[in-house]
Amino acid sequence: EEEGKKKEASQLRCQQVEIRAREMVLATEFLLSAKTMKREHSTDTFAPKDLAHTLQRLAPDQIFFMGHSIGGTNALVASLRQPKLARGVICFDPVLDWMPGDTRWALFRHDRIAGLKSLRYTSYSRECDVAQEWVSTNKSLHEQHLLFLTTTEWLDSNWEGAQLLKEMNDKGRLGGMDGVSRQVIIHSNHFELADVAMLTPLWLTRPVGLTGPRNPIDTAAEIAGRLADFLNDACKG
Repeated sequence: EEEGKKKEASQLRCQQVEIRAREMVLATEFLLSAKTMKREHSTDTFAPKDLAHTLQRLAPDQIFFMGHSIGGTNALVASLRQPKLARGVICFDPVLDWMPGDTRWALFRHDRIAGLKSLRYTSYSRECDVAQEWVSTNKSLHEQHLLFLTTTEWLDSNWEGAQLLKEMNDKGRLGGMDGVSRQVIIHSNHFELADVAMLTPLWLTRPVGLTGPRNPIDTAAEIAGRLADFLNDACKG
């Protein structure tokens, strides 16, 4: 019974991811169209000041989808649905079990996982065996720049394919052949990758295991540096 509830919850999450990914695509398309309209109708009354500043800084050829946890899942799905819209995807511990099947196999393509050892991992609803469940697809997420930020909490537990992604990274099987795509291991817990970890007192989060011995502000500083390195490499030229 418990297993059935988890499976049903996972299916509902997949549907929710599709909706959120679509919203991400629509929001991006709106900003791009608004930028074009503002350029054609250069008036201060076209958009609120904050939006106008955003549109001014928006570079259509340097858009990246980014998210944490289920947000990372949304970003991967949005990228697959509209591959020409974003230059790359940045994921913080994405919940791969909640991805629709085509996105899952666009990441774990047979040519990317063949011969690897870490084909089993723990997900929210089941134990996953990628080799047994693999489905052929002509879609691929590896045509874009990919950055996976993985916490040691998820890596040590092999949660949501963390070790499989690490092996793909170590074998040079993430993204293209230019060396831009990568997985980066962050010594922290999953919760620490969200901004709420910096806003919640450590005396509350540490006893319940949401944060480890490291200060989440230091974790955020490392993440900022890792993101800057990746974006600099991805946007060259």
